[in-house]
Amino acid sequence: MNETAVLKRSADRAKSILVEAEALLQSPFIASDSRIKDALAELRQAAKRVADNALAPVRIGILGEFSAGKSLLIGSLIGYADALPISELPTTGNVTAVNITETDELQTTRVGPYRIHFLDHAGFRECLGFMLNEARKRAATANLRPDLIEQLKAVNADAQDALSRIEVWASAAWKSTNNPSLRFLIRELAGFTRAYAMCGAGLCTSDEPIEVSAEVVRHALSLPIIREGIQKLEFEQIPRPSAPISSRPSSLTAQQLKDAFALIRMVSVDVTISRYIWDLTGLTGTDRFCLMDFPGLGSEASGVRDLYLCLRELEQIQTILILLNGRRPGGSEGSRLYDLLQEHRPGQDIRDMILVSVGRFDELPLQNDGLEETLRELAGSSQTKTTQAIPKPFFPTDEPGQAFDSPTLGNGALSVDIVLHRLPVLATCLAGAESIATAGRPDRITLVSPMFHLRFLQNKNPGLSCGSSDFFANNQLAMEKAAEITALWGKLAERLDSTTPSRSHPRLVPWLKDFAADGGIGQLRQVIVKHVKSHGITQRYKDIAQQEEQLRKSLRALHELLPTEPSQEPYDLDALQVLERELRNLAAFYSDLGSHLTLDSQFTIMRDEVSFSLADDLRTEIAWRVFQWPAWESLWLSVRNGFVSSKKPTISSIFSDIHNIFDVSETEPLPDNSEYFFDLFEKTLKGLLEYTVYLVDQGLRDWLIQLQTNVAPSRALLLPLLERPSVDDIVSKSGVRGARGLMAALRASIDPLSLKKLLYPPEGKLSDVQWEIPATNATLLYPLARGDRFNTGKVFGWAQQFANAPEEARPPKHHSHQAMIVRIRDHLADAIYMEMVQVLSCVLDQVAATLAAVFQEISDRLSQIMMSQVMLQALAEPPAASPDGAPESEERAMVLSRLRYIVSLM
Repeated sequence: MNETAVLKRSADRAKSILVEAEALLQSPFIASDSRIKDALAELRQAAKRVADNALAPVRIGILGEFSAGKSLLIGSLIGYADALPISELPTTGNVTAVNITETDELQTTRVGPYRIHFLDHAGFRECLGFMLNEARKRAATANLRPDLIEQLKAVNADAQDALSRIEVWASAAWKSTNNPSLRFLIRELAGFTRAYAMCGAGLCTSDEPIEVSAEVVRHALSLPIIREGIQKLEFEQIPRPSAPISSRPSSLTAQQLKDAFALIRMVSVDVTISRYIWDLTGLTGTDRFCLMDFPGLGSEASGVRDLYLCLRELEQIQTILILLNGRRPGGSEGSRLYDLLQEHRPGQDIRDMILVSVGRFDELPLQNDGLEETLRELAGSSQTKTTQAIPKPFFPTDEPGQAFDSPTLGNGALSVDIVLHRLPVLATCLAGAESIATAGRPDRITLVSPMFHLRFLQNKNPGLSCGSSDFFANNQLAMEKAAEITALWGKLAERLDSTTPSRSHPRLVPWLKDFAADGGIGQLRQVIVKHVKSHGITQRYKDIAQQEEQLRKSLRALHELLPTEPSQEPYDLDALQVLERELRNLAAFYSDLGSHLTLDSQFTIMRDEVSFSLADDLRTEIAWRVFQWPAWESLWLSVRNGFVSSKKPTISSIFSDIHNIFDVSETEPLPDNSEYFFDLFEKTLKGLLEYTVYLVDQGLRDWLIQLQTNVAPSRALLLPLLERPSVDDIVSKSGVRGARGLMAALRASIDPLSLKKLLYPPEGKLSDVQWEIPATNATLLYPLARGDRFNTGKVFGWAQQFANAPEEARPPKHHSHQAMIVRIRDHLADAIYMEMVQVLSCVLDQVAATLAAVFQEISDRLSQIMMSQVMLQALAEPPAASPDGAPESEERAMVLSRLRYIVSLM
């Protein structure tokens, strides 16, 4: 079994345990302060962790210092520059999940919607405890007054008065210290607790995110710009939320989001990217793909909260991309990040999880000591020619034992060692990257310029937009400079390509070539995909294995608390297995049925024990209604020798009575132009709208009758269980969440005819539902010429006006042939049919979509029942009565049986 299949099995098992644990936690027969209750709560958390993470998308975390260019790097990876907020100031401040899906179309990257995930109440308390611990450390280092240190130690994040006590302490501590580090944390702590006090009641009640527009995100999700020095700032100047949020809103304004900024756990955004920008076909089997943008290090505007959020999310990261800042080579940020990651993954070597990119490589500080001119010289682009010998480098020569012979640039001789000696800033930059990456894996290092890559993408794909117009307008000069510097590195790589690679930096030439090609982003994409394929899923597998071990510990802890005396199971295990199998088959049946309906929404109707498609029945009905128009009788009675004639025949007075019988021209005018049929056409069209909906109603009825026959075996097995008078009472006491809805779905699954009452208004008639029916316009649909104030439309050949006209003014004789009656009639009937068959198709699609959604809901709920041992036992025969006949004893025995079932899942 491959790793992906094992992960799915782990998720299914964890979900089963989670369902049982949540149901038992609701049982009144487990005391709220009992050790079993605590063990169940711990078990629920462990099971939820495995269930949520086993099939979560593969995540690539991007870490770096503030302003290293993480957001811009992500923008270049997905082909849209400012998909995330970008600024030279530290602006991100939150973990941002970029959920990527791929499309085969060549199109501009689609970004959105954005969703804001807030800390729940438990997450807030955990984060507050984390911040308080850090505050205690900084307070001791800052030599804060002893009484204030003791006050801080006494604050408990879980206590009800924690917020008020923190506010009092923060005010006193602020006035008692000038220590910058402590003051920054006091300000952060005050903002965090004030946001919770004002907005927590409305935003921290649910794990469900709130969707917001891109405009709100850009205006609200920026860290505040500090305009006052921390030493001069008064405690009273620390901002408070402008208005409370007491109930959960369906949407958020920019001001509300700013007020609640400190409570944001994560921002997620959906991104659809063209395969021509980033081909992810190699990731088949990894389900989804997610880039995680983490807050940077070193910002004074945020810190401890950000660190907590980072550590929380980093537990679920399989691949980590550390982005170094090319503007400041040789900095310690990369090492600090590595140490932080290793510290919070004890016992695990994280080096194999790490990729390294040197961001803003086009902004390597070459201005100092004339290094940019040196680069031009080494690349062969300098205007100044020199034959000065290059000093001996500090690096070993290419060949062991060979003395270094200083070549001159004038004769074109060049080597990697010479370049690194002449450009020490490059050597420092590479050394910083190699110190973090896995030893012997230089292929996991890339040099990148997001700015140049975006310019490259825009030029390569003129029809696509690779960023907003404002972005390209504001960064035009930066892009031109990036292109100039990138070209120099490319020329240098070409000159070095023919030399023997240096042992110390054998990958320098490939790095520079990849960088010069497109800013290095194309190579970075390949490195990420390769690492996810070879390492990401494996790492996920290892992480879930550790979480499963914790789940097993929780199960063992629960097992140790149960009575040692085994109790006789009151349920027939064979019967439970049969019930579970039947539910599984029934769930699969409805799932397949819903999928089929979305592909083929055709129903049939029975007429005299013969099945007809609804479209055929509709055609027959249209023909019958059109053929009943009185105009046809008038025309047929006017046929003389095969031609329609408006003249009355010359006839003997002897036959006058017969003439009066057949000649109806005096009571019914002879239709002689196309305008005559319009009112009949319009009236028939309107009448057929009602008939079409009625037809679908009948087709649905016949279809559900057939469905009733299909589920008859399941009905025979399950109906006796559901008809027991006690079954609803037993299920209601089971503690299963949503048990009433589960039972309703189960009953509907074996009685499909009842679905009409569930789906449609009281009478269960489809015609009572307000479907979206396409508007019909008789004027536009009418197939014959219409009259206006200038003419009378199409005049037929038998019209009276032609009867006495000269021969040359009459239409051809065949225009008045009796076949023209049939032709006009069929033409009108076909026009009505073409319109009504579209109406029929539209209504059928809506009915099918409604049914498919209901069937999928039934399938999902049947699966919930099937996975819940509690529900299965509740549906089976009730437990035997205890000796004293006390119902309470029976239910306690049932709870104990369920507890034993959970621990059996170890």
